[in-house]
Amino acid sequence: FGNSLGAYHIVKYASQKPERVSGVVLCSPGGARLSEDDFRVARKMLQLDTHEDALTLVSRSVARPLGPARHLVASSLRQRLSVPHVRRFLDDLSLDDALTPSDLGDLKMPVLMLWGTADTVYPRSAFDWFTSCLPEHAQVEEPDGFGHAAMIERPRELAARLVAFLDERGERP
Repeated sequence: FGNSLGAYHIVKYASQKPERVSGVVLCSPGGARLSEDDFRVARKMLQLDTHEDALTLVSRSVARPLGPARHLVASSLRQRLSVPHVRRFLDDLSLDDALTPSDLGDLKMPVLMLWGTADTVYPRSAFDWFTSCLPEHAQVEEPDGFGHAAMIERPRELAARLVAFLDERGERP
């Protein structure tokens, strides 16, 4: 399971070490081939120079307002994205680092991609790119009311879908 840029890393790992991965769930995945303008906007959105920048990203990441908790989420997000190795990774990202169609198309294991109908972090062109590159056996779902960070605002529903994905494959722990 990977969300956003975590999903990017899951795809890279699964495409390089398929023998170690029995299934992949991508939630609002990052790493699509974007236009230069869309890429520039996405990079800027992840800079989080101020608390206001973080609040803006939180607002774009959720389908429903978090109330005062949005400040806690924004502070946590800003802290997580300022860890030196994470910051270095984000600062060094370029268009050349985007996933390739074969990174996705060559995935032989079961694949589930979830992209919430309320996700406004990545442009719709990213969703279109992923759906055009995923293998035929991949399941693509657009859950109503899911934003970019379903694990924050819809943890029960997300967990239920993950368990169902395992059940469908007979691998429930």
